[in-house]
This record gives sequence, structure tokens and C-alpha cells, in this order.
Amino acid sequence: MLNLLKMAYNWKGKKNLIVEDDDSTNLYYHTILESTGARIIIARDAEEALTHLHFSNCDIILLDIRLPDMNGYDLAREIRKSNEKIPIVVQTAYAFHYDKQKAVAAGCNEYCTKPVNARLLCSIIDKYLK
Repeated sequence: MLNLLKMAYNWKGKKNLIVEDDDSTNLYYHTILESTGARIIIARDAEEALTHLHFSNCDIILLDIRLPDMNGYDLAREIRKSNEKIPIVVQTAYAFHYDKQKAVAAGCNEYCTKPVNARLLCSIIDKYLK
């Protein structure tokens, strides 16, 4: 499947910020995204994510809702104070309709439930990186 993703998506020169504290999830996303040529930056908490955003020009954010220092909804609101345009894709185990509404209200562009399907994730990212 990774070869198919590599053939379908070329994000060379794009920076993807993954805000996720779980190592196995980070490995999963890294495995998927490295086949596309994208540069991957990992932040394990909100503070680290804000630092990366301040010093790097990221093209998209993959944001987990449950972080050790701040929830993803609050982090999305904080990001939107200084950057209204960067796409934010939430991925979470919370799958209720109101969770999606909460994410959109916080300024997120897309919402994926975990476990995240690699093809779905790539098609969502591609929509914003084209």
C-alpha cells in the first residue's frame, strides 16, 4: 500500500506537523507520510507544537485531541489566533457527532476518527497541499 501512496501523492517540499504524544501513532503517521516525500515534524505536546509553528513554515497540522498539556480544541483555538490559514486535521478516538462540531468550532478544517485509514488521511491532506 505504501508504494501506491508514493505513486499517488508527491508532497516533496511540504512540511507536515504531527501533534501527537503516542509513539505508535507517530510511527504509523511517519510510515504513511514518508512515502509521499513530505517533511515530517513531530510535536509531543501543545507547547512543542506552538514552538514549531513559530519557527517553521508548516503546510498542514495533524492534531490529536488528547495531549498531555492542553486539549487539541484549545490548541487549535490558540493556533488560529496567529494563523487563520494553516489547515488543521484532527484525528481522535472520539467519534460522536458533537466531537466533530466541537473541532470545527475550534477552527479545525477536517476530522478523522482513529484508527485513521491511510488512504483517507492522504486524500484529506492532498486536498490542502495541492
